[in-house]
Amino acid sequence: MTIKRQIVTYVFSIVMVLLGGAFIFIFTLFSEYREEEFQQRQKEKIRTTLKFLTDVEEMNESITQAMDKISIHDFYDEKLLIYNENKKLIHSSLDDLPISISSLILEQLSEENPWIETKEEQYDVIGVYLLSHGKKFYGISKAYDEFGVSKLAYLGWVLFIVYILIAIALLLVSLFIGNKISAPIIAFTQLLRSVNFDKRKISLPYFDSQQAEIKELNQRFSELMERLESSYEFQKHAIHHISHELKTPIAVLVSNFEKMENEKDTEKLKTQLLAQKERTKSLADIINTLLEISKLETSSKAFDSEIRIDELLFDSINELSSIHPDFIFDLNYDLTVENEKNLRIRGNSKLIKSVFYNLLLNSINYNVSNKTYIQLTSDNNKLIIKISNPGQLIGKEEEPFIFQHFFRGSNSKKVAGFGLGLVLVKKILDMHKAEVNYCSKDNKHNVFTIKFNQAKTN
Repeated sequence: MTIKRQIVTYVFSIVMVLLGGAFIFIFTLFSEYREEEFQQRQKEKIRTTLKFLTDVEEMNESITQAMDKISIHDFYDEKLLIYNENKKLIHSSLDDLPISISSLILEQLSEENPWIETKEEQYDVIGVYLLSHGKKFYGISKAYDEFGVSKLAYLGWVLFIVYILIAIALLLVSLFIGNKISAPIIAFTQLLRSVNFDKRKISLPYFDSQQAEIKELNQRFSELMERLESSYEFQKHAIHHISHELKTPIAVLVSNFEKMENEKDTEKLKTQLLAQKERTKSLADIINTLLEISKLETSSKAFDSEIRIDELLFDSINELSSIHPDFIFDLNYDLTVENEKNLRIRGNSKLIKSVFYNLLLNSINYNVSNKTYIQLTSDNNKLIIKISNPGQLIGKEEEPFIFQHFFRGSNSKKVAGFGLGLVLVKKILDMHKAEVNYCSKDNKHNVFTIKFNQAKTN
């Protein structure tokens, strides 16, 4: 069911049900009022007739009949019976309308039960116990409220006609409202249908709407398309890079293992095994990092945990120190991060550790000394980590491409690697809404600067 049809159906149905209930309540209330009002009139006539009977004790039959003739037109199709305290009939109106249940009503009437009301087909029948001049009397009246019933029928027709007219008007109004509300959604749907998902790069045209919800939907959908495009591009590059770049190193590993089978020199064999171990570990780390990124990109709680940056730095330094025991990592804290709260961020510890491991490993591979400098500072709710090492610099013309796929700088010709390290570093930091930049210092040092948003403390 379309939104337009749902709006029309829901609005029309709810309002018409409520309106129908209100009209039925009005009709029922008026019907009860008519019956109550007519019965009170019957009771009043019994009381008036009884007053004549008690006030004029010597009234002859002709006077009584004359009184009946005067009041015969008070009610349409009426019969009135009055009994004395012995329940003996002392007055009967001229009408020949029978009251089939008069005996039953008379039996039930008493001082404890002074009022009885019932129906005989369309007739209202009442029985009443009265006291007049200290004497007990019983009255029974049966009559048809022609005027009241006609008014009730007229009210019913008026309510029915009004209900139909309101239904027609409400249907038209609902259609108008449905068109107004659904028009932007329908237009936005048509816009989405015009998007060609077969294109290499998908972009959603801007949709102008005065409705805040539609604007938000358009913005969110555009962000979704951008994230999908970004994920698709990263996945495409990663898969291509793994299949293209890692295929050759794996083939080399296999070839080297085949050569080692024939190696007789134990020292050479040990050196070759260590080299293959390093290459294999590097491949495994890259694959694990890619899998972790893919897993977190589909998780809504990827960065809920709070982590301490210097602890991850120490873990990476310890791992690299076990491989390169002669290398020195000089870690310094600025005065602005003496409070350990300034060292905390929200993120994924595995991925952040992978960032530090890659950058510190690069500082070893591209180093002309045996030392890397690491400095931690804090500024304007930002945690800043600078990793610098003396070594061969990246060319100025190469700096804009350092974090791009398939790029390796001119200073990396003699360094083994797969060209994925800095790409993964940039991807991970983007996921954490962090910044990473490269610059050279004094034309002697390679400097990588990372800026994290510090975790908010309560």
